[in-house]
Amino acid sequence: MNTAMEPGSTVGLAALMAVAATQTDVVVGYAWAFGAGALVHLVAAIVAVTVTRSGGRPSPPV
Repeated sequence: MNTAMEPGSTVGLAALMAVAATQTDVVVGYAWAFGAGALVHLVAAIVAVTVTRSGGRPSPPV
């Protein structure tokens, strides 16, 4: 594992814990964080499919 890969998960975990800290109840906070993480992954998957879809045609040469 490269050390350059570590900050991404650290920042992601910090962002999810910031979302969890917005709620006073621990369980509700973690549920919000889990939902936020799922939403981010869903948006990333939609963007990835949209960007990489070529529609069955080869991409033009660069």
